[in-house]
Amino acid sequence: KLKEIEQYGNQCWIEFPGQWHWKLYMTLVAFSLFVIPAICIASCYFVIVITIWKKGKVMQPPTVTQSLLPRVPLTEARRRKIALDNDPDCRRASSRGLIPKAKVKTIKMTFVIVFVFILCWSP
Repeated sequence: KLKEIEQYGNQCWIEFPGQWHWKLYMTLVAFSLFVIPAICIASCYFVIVITIWKKGKVMQPPTVTQSLLPRVPLTEARRRKIALDNDPDCRRASSRGLIPKAKVKTIKMTFVIVFVFILCWSP
């Protein structure tokens, strides 16, 4: 319904015969614009994470062999990294190959995307 408002001019208003109509309308709007898309996004990303988790292979870091050393010039930083890579106590689980870094990054990004959607679109 078109109403004339003194300060703003013409505006379009919805008029419902009862209070329960307004509650029903707002509930349907909330579900169609927030709840259903949030569930769809979360479930799609959940399927992506499960697929990556199941299909991802356990990756082992490359070993430095004597045949590789002459081809790769060693800087001091690279020598320190090789020394740390050979010490299993100094490395995180993701760098030891238990959980590959790409897999961890993907899962973190998935949670961030779903969380940001819910944060931005929540009432």
